[in-house]
Amino acid sequence: MILLILGACSSRVARKQKVPSNSPGSIQSLENNIASTEENKLWAQDFLKAKLLAKKGGQTNHQQSCELFFKLINDDDFPLRDLAYIRSLDVCTYTPIELSKQWDQKELKPWLHEIFIKTALKIAKKKELIRYEAKFTFELSKFRNPKSEKIKFVERAIQLAKSFKDENLIESFETRLYKLSPAQKKIVSHSNIYHIARDYERRRYFKKARTLYLKIIRSKKYSSRKKIKAWNRIAMSYKLQRKKKRYRATLTKISHYLKNISFRNRENKIFLGEWNNAVIKEARAIWTGQNLNKAKLLLENLISEPLATPTVEARIYWILGLMNLEKNKIKDAIAYIEKGVQLDIEDKELAQQLKWLLAWTYYLNGKHELAITAFDDFKESVDSRSVHAKIDFWKAKTLKSLGRFQEANRLLEGIIEISPYSYYAGISYQELHIPIPPFRPSQKIEPIELPLFEWLIGLNEIPVSKAYLKYVTKDLDPIDKVEYFPHYKRANWYDGPIHIFFKLTDEQKQEVMEKNLEIIYPRPHLAYASKMSLRHKVPKELTYSIIRQESAFNTMARSWADAFGLMQLIPEVAKKLSKKYGVKYRKPEDLYRPSTNLFLGNAMLKQVLKSHHNRMIFAIASYNASDSAVRRWKLKRFKNPCQGKGVCDSEYFNDKILEFIENIPYSETKTYVKLVFRNYLNYLRLAEKKPFYFPKKKFFGPEA
Repeated sequence: MILLILGACSSRVARKQKVPSNSPGSIQSLENNIASTEENKLWAQDFLKAKLLAKKGGQTNHQQSCELFFKLINDDDFPLRDLAYIRSLDVCTYTPIELSKQWDQKELKPWLHEIFIKTALKIAKKKELIRYEAKFTFELSKFRNPKSEKIKFVERAIQLAKSFKDENLIESFETRLYKLSPAQKKIVSHSNIYHIARDYERRRYFKKARTLYLKIIRSKKYSSRKKIKAWNRIAMSYKLQRKKKRYRATLTKISHYLKNISFRNRENKIFLGEWNNAVIKEARAIWTGQNLNKAKLLLENLISEPLATPTVEARIYWILGLMNLEKNKIKDAIAYIEKGVQLDIEDKELAQQLKWLLAWTYYLNGKHELAITAFDDFKESVDSRSVHAKIDFWKAKTLKSLGRFQEANRLLEGIIEISPYSYYAGISYQELHIPIPPFRPSQKIEPIELPLFEWLIGLNEIPVSKAYLKYVTKDLDPIDKVEYFPHYKRANWYDGPIHIFFKLTDEQKQEVMEKNLEIIYPRPHLAYASKMSLRHKVPKELTYSIIRQESAFNTMARSWADAFGLMQLIPEVAKKLSKKYGVKYRKPEDLYRPSTNLFLGNAMLKQVLKSHHNRMIFAIASYNASDSAVRRWKLKRFKNPCQGKGVCDSEYFNDKILEFIENIPYSETKTYVKLVFRNYLNYLRLAEKKPFYFPKKKFFGPEA
């Protein structure tokens, strides 16, 4: 509630002005969701007319707008009196004294804080109320994104506070600035050097960051633990810069450094484990850099050294199994994997990866009976619908190889029944040669009643409606938030339901999907996405599928790998594309603009599609991993069975594509390809009116 001292407006009621019933925030939209009483209609009419007059501008219009807002503010029964007051700030001529009294005594609902601060800041600037401008600029920094924007606002607040020499305010503002950006401190000390280096790294000042990390490493003041952290950050800084040779060389230095520490502290299992894991990380980086034999030798030597835990040993066997599989040394691969499976380890995820790899290796080697036994053994050890679908699909493929078609088809039909919107359901439709049904909600969604929310939507206060929704759902369990999904959609809060959905159990996800697919798979920026689709000849369903996986439609997303915006573009790539297409681009933060991001993201998709002759699977993998990586994988892991043949067995070709996906060596890219593939099918299910067949030629290529 705001304690008001109002005397700026006349009590004279504004002349009646018609508001179109079909306009955003119309009385009609309110009547659909709020009790249609005469009082409600009058409130809505006054608020909407006041906003319309404010938008038109001019002294007379503002005076009439002020009178209407004033009328609502002083009506104790109007549910949005506080919001009416905030909107009145733009049109009513409050004196500095009146504003000072109101702002010093304000008590606002939390969900109104941001809109109040934004509006009050604008008025404080206009009336040159510098102390309030400083305070509101500082408060608004808490609502800004990305972090660079927060820093900019706090710096401006400090500048203002210094102009009227309020030392307490300056100290308070600087405390927040140093917390946001430790590098802003002029003095580097023993206690803050690591935090300052990390801040430089986050802001992409990599050389400055490495200079400070090296000071930590070379100084005798810091512990071994702090030096290890500094070494790891140096390696990561090179990785973020895409300096692969420097990254691998730094990992080698880290391995040597940790080996010396672990040998000096033989009783300390922590240092031993750090060294073991550093060698594993180094070996994987060398393998990625196309020196498999050197990487393999590194791990084989490590096996003969002291190891911290059975989990470390199992991880080495798992990687050696993968390496031998790549070299087509099946017997050696199976031998290593079996050793890993036999170990009793605490890491359940690694145990599952080993069991899967054993069954998968049997399958690839044509050991069908052993594969079926291994698939069954793995299924008994894991309780997950998605993993069960994966096991059942490949068991079905194995059964088909043995001529047991009825058993195989039952498994495929079971996948479709239990996980109908999954990747494995999609390829099960293809395997069974049956059409995919379009999305039809199982029943009408009954959203929970939120009268205030309906008022906000009806009055076209969309950003405020989102803030209100955040407030009322913040303490709820994920499954309880599902009831609010229709409200999220109306508030244009696209990433909210997606992140909630990720936290649900498999059973809950299935139930939610049956009713909310169009909310879990939203299509914002549709007009521009369609325009970019035509411009770059990229299916808009693919664009949406990529965005959903990359950023969940959060325009301000930034990943650990320094990818920005909706389509998570790397600055170096964006810079090259912007020059090629003449798109305005100066700094990474420009990628937070949806128009810039969508243009450059679609340009990149066009590029990778062309590179792989419009085979969508390879293009999707390239978007995530890099074009060069996918080309290497294709050479080693995908021999096109149709190349050079007049007649091609399309079924066999499809099998090889699906096997290629399972054999992608980067687990992140493998998962990514499957999920984007799934997203694409689900966007088609939303777009299509009739059942459709799996679009195999788009995904797999003309041979499919």
